[in-house]
Amino acid sequence: MRFSQFNAIYRTAVLCVLLEACGGTNHVGSVIAPQSQIIAFANAGNQTVGTPFILSATASSGLPVSFSSATLSICAVSGMTASFIAVGTCTIQATQTGNSTYAAANPVSQSFTVNGEAQTITFGTISAQMVGTPLILSAAASSGLPVSFSSATLSTCAVSGTTASFIAVGTCTIQATQAGNSTYAAANPVSQTFAIINLVPIIYSISPNFVIMGSAAQNITLTGTNFLPATTATYAGAAHAITYVNSTTITLPLSASNLATAGVNTIILTNPAPGGGAASVNLPVLYETSAMLANSQLSAGDQARLQRLIQKGRNGTPVTIAAIGGSITEGFGASDSPHSYVNLVQAWWNSTFPSSPSTLVDAGIGGTGSDYGSLRTQRDVLSHNPDLVIVEFAANDGGNDPTDAAYVVQCHEGMLRQLLDAPSQPAVIVLYMMKYQLPIVEANLTAQSWQSAIGANYSVPMVSYFDAISPELTNGNITLADITADGTHPTDLGHAYAAQFLEQNLQIAIDNFPSGTALQQTPATQAPLFTSDFEFTLLVDGIGADGPALNPTINVGWIAEPFASDPTLGPNVDPGLESFAPGSTLDFTVTGKEILMGYWDYDGPMGQVNVTVDGVTPGTVLDSWNASAGFRGMWIVGDGLSSGPHAVHVELLSTADNGSTGNTFRLLCVGAGGVQ
Repeated sequence: MRFSQFNAIYRTAVLCVLLEACGGTNHVGSVIAPQSQIIAFANAGNQTVGTPFILSATASSGLPVSFSSATLSICAVSGMTASFIAVGTCTIQATQTGNSTYAAANPVSQSFTVNGEAQTITFGTISAQMVGTPLILSAAASSGLPVSFSSATLSTCAVSGTTASFIAVGTCTIQATQAGNSTYAAANPVSQTFAIINLVPIIYSISPNFVIMGSAAQNITLTGTNFLPATTATYAGAAHAITYVNSTTITLPLSASNLATAGVNTIILTNPAPGGGAASVNLPVLYETSAMLANSQLSAGDQARLQRLIQKGRNGTPVTIAAIGGSITEGFGASDSPHSYVNLVQAWWNSTFPSSPSTLVDAGIGGTGSDYGSLRTQRDVLSHNPDLVIVEFAANDGGNDPTDAAYVVQCHEGMLRQLLDAPSQPAVIVLYMMKYQLPIVEANLTAQSWQSAIGANYSVPMVSYFDAISPELTNGNITLADITADGTHPTDLGHAYAAQFLEQNLQIAIDNFPSGTALQQTPATQAPLFTSDFEFTLLVDGIGADGPALNPTINVGWIAEPFASDPTLGPNVDPGLESFAPGSTLDFTVTGKEILMGYWDYDGPMGQVNVTVDGVTPGTVLDSWNASAGFRGMWIVGDGLSSGPHAVHVELLSTADNGSTGNTFRLLCVGAGGVQ
């Protein structure tokens, strides 16, 4: 055989061997096909937003499988970890791309539900609620999403937003829900069930505020809140019919027989159980005669200022009504503020001139007289630019004999001059109240005799409670028990009489000033009857709690004491400079012709001070022990001085009144008159 033939046969044999090794009997030039593979990818089942899941799938080739999300708004894949973003259906695809031996596998997808993250609601217990009083509901979801509320008992309660309103007595069930969102599943609802009970009625006002004995039948209007159709009433201790108007108004019809006897009759409104309760208000029924009304009008005085006041009422101009006085003006003795004479007068104004809104300034301070009144007129009254000022100090000034306490007379005149000379030119009415005893001794009960002489000098309108009431007490038409409980302060009936007499004065002025009548000119203030010194005053507070502070130049042993309640000095103690160590001294300078000092008077461990002015001895001893409840003491320590500054020296003494158990002295204020 030739070599070339052998070589060709050899090459062919080798090629054939190689082809067989490649797995086939193909001839030279044929292509070898890759092997197929499949993916096994089980469904993951329901998943939860926020909880990752490790994916698992296998390829028959053993090659690694890759994953991807076909719903990127619902879920995402990183490597083999699926994360769930929102509620919905998630589709994840598994792929294997093959290699030189295996062909790419057919992709396999699995779809499954993604549920929201779980959340819970915290909705606290609700206590019993009252008909007509809304409640703001509060609950929280652990997701932080807002909670919604609904009523399951619409006959007793309703819900709007987060406010529950209660319609009727019974049981209320309120359900709190949270519906979830793309991240959170709906929460399990939580309900609270509680009782709805009746409110306690509240009475704000009564109209009219008082009635006259022997009047014809009339309706009394009660204004307040929490009134119910089921509310019942008693009048003077007996059940009485009422008319329910709405939750804020009830009318009580009174017959003539209900008004046949004078006295204070109590009206009680009661709301039934469950819950409920009662509220009361007094209706004074006044014994009144034309003689009483005539006696109460001591003097009409000059009408120019009252005419200007009335014109403001007719024009609908806002007015300010002020009253300055002692505890009677403050309202002591009245069952509540609306029954005090100052509030009754304001109510009369509001009824007479409904288009003229009024503001009330009650400058009454218990246990004070015209001396302290004159010092605080600017601060407490004129700073409010009043249109009407009622002055009431006759009961508290009544114990001062003008010959012994001439400075009180000067103070009263100075106070009137301050009011009359004020830029706002207010109308001024002086009211002469009284204390009570039988038989009646005028000098012990009222300062009317000397105060009215001052009032007459300035032609101010004057109203006398004393002149109207005294004859009726003497002849028994009115008893002391009717009009006072303690001999000093009027009851609701007494306050109603005072208001009636003041209203009579104002009504006479209205009747004598027909609409369209020209205003009288306000006259110039008359020359003083005694002195004008207390028209020009100074008032400094002990520690600056209610005005400028005293600021002593020398202080040895005195401390600022702001506490308004001291178990050793009684309740409602005014702040001031206090010492209890004998020998303690204060030095300060005051400008004025008359110098007054105010201090705390009390039945307790109270001491005495000696006060000298400009070094003149022996000085004035002030004793702060008093066998009664605490009040402001006031006394003059320098009188008839020259104009200009004066040096005042105060020393706490080691002596004390026999009834005292200590040496405490609390200085409240220092005042001066004649400060031009």
